[in-house]
Amino acid sequence: MKSKADLFHLIKAMSKSEKRYFTLDAQKTGKKGSKYLDLFQVINAMNDYDEAKLKKKFAKSLHSDKAYLYEAILSSMRDYRSSKSKIAQIKEMILDSNYLYERGLYDQCEERLDDAKALALELDEQLELLEINKLERILVWNKKESNYETQLDQLRTEKQISIQAIEEEFKYLDIYDQLSKEVIKRPDLDDPARKEEFNKNFSLLIDKHLALPDTPQALRKYYQCLALFYQLQANYEKVFEYYSLVVDWWEHNKKMRSEEFFRYIVDISNLLFICLRLKRYELFPDLIKQIEASTPNNQHDQRIVFKRLSLYKLVYFINSGESNGAKALIAEIEEGIEKFKISIENNLPLIGNTAILAFILEDYPATCKWADQVIKLRKRDARQDVQRAMHILYLIATFELDNIDLTDNAIRLVQRNLAQRFEGKAGIFEITIFEYIKKMHNTDVQQQQGVLIDLKETFESLMANTSTEIKKGTYGLDELIMHWIESKTTDISIIEAIQDKQSKLQTANN
Repeated sequence: MKSKADLFHLIKAMSKSEKRYFTLDAQKTGKKGSKYLDLFQVINAMNDYDEAKLKKKFAKSLHSDKAYLYEAILSSMRDYRSSKSKIAQIKEMILDSNYLYERGLYDQCEERLDDAKALALELDEQLELLEINKLERILVWNKKESNYETQLDQLRTEKQISIQAIEEEFKYLDIYDQLSKEVIKRPDLDDPARKEEFNKNFSLLIDKHLALPDTPQALRKYYQCLALFYQLQANYEKVFEYYSLVVDWWEHNKKMRSEEFFRYIVDISNLLFICLRLKRYELFPDLIKQIEASTPNNQHDQRIVFKRLSLYKLVYFINSGESNGAKALIAEIEEGIEKFKISIENNLPLIGNTAILAFILEDYPATCKWADQVIKLRKRDARQDVQRAMHILYLIATFELDNIDLTDNAIRLVQRNLAQRFEGKAGIFEITIFEYIKKMHNTDVQQQQGVLIDLKETFESLMANTSTEIKKGTYGLDELIMHWIESKTTDISIIEAIQDKQSKLQTANN
């Protein structure tokens, strides 16, 4: 451990089931385990790391006790993961083979290596296959069977296949790293000279004569490279094409998907993001069902699936105008946040989009409740675009509740925070909405329609402006407010306003 807080961070990163497993594991060791279990439980109960508190309770042996506990947790987690991870099982079988070889039990060693090799081949684990290959050679020399020369020739051939597979996979891993650096640089590919240089640097990817990689892992990385390559060129149709191939790859390699579940979720999330970018909302339900049909291996993966699925379901309902199941989703999110102990400050898009969906459903009490969680956030520098949006959404929701005192309080809160909390960084959209809502609040019902029409015209003018400064940080408020205005001025629901817009877009595209 390099830092005093390393043990604290390790314990906080463990899932409930992992902590339960470690607790039972420690209890098996009797009195000695009980001592370190006490330290584990005290640290686990901390919200913030407090070294002084630990020194007071565990005295001079704290440093060595922490070091022991750290190693004990990692040892226990290796055992915990070995029952769930096929790769961990391969590594353990290799260790078993070494032990059996050292004891002269060559037949048992060979049998164990055969099992490890079969599993490594299934998962395309080429590095493990090389390790197995090395042990097999030692075993062949020691057993010296009549066909040992043929066996060694075969092992040399297998070694070369594994090395070529590793080189191919790392070739595309290197390209992906280079492309990722380009993303950070944000190259201006509108410049013909810069684009020519970029294409030259990554000519391998667009070589029409290039054969597809032979090994599964290299093929996935190749598709990812092409997706990132076209993303840098803002060719989102091509990005969609290659992320679709990545997701198909996972469907054809389900054992690898089970083993590397987190990477699968990242890849399918990337595809969903591109669908959102292309406004291909009709593809969301099938992709969401695909994630739901998969089986997370542990609570950590379950937590990731909950967060990603919830966010993309919200995005689907918000943008498509579909309402069937939307209300149930909000209830599911509320339960999931409690179940997985989701922090608000680290998941503002999830909380913010839930407030937006409640607003679209015209459930204004729920809108206030979800938006208020963001408004009360102490960490003011986190996703300020979401925080500002929630202030405006809260203000409109209180206005819709027709509670004069509540709206008065909301106006004062929003006015104060737009000026102070966000240090004048509120965008033109947010300031415009605030001023018009305040004006509507101080206007009688008969005149409110006129204020709304004026707001609509002002908004349309702002939305027609391509200025980056004007568009900055709207977090979808521009379109959402237009749907709200449409519903108020035409006496339809917000859902119907969204559906009407989607219908017009489809007609235009066809």
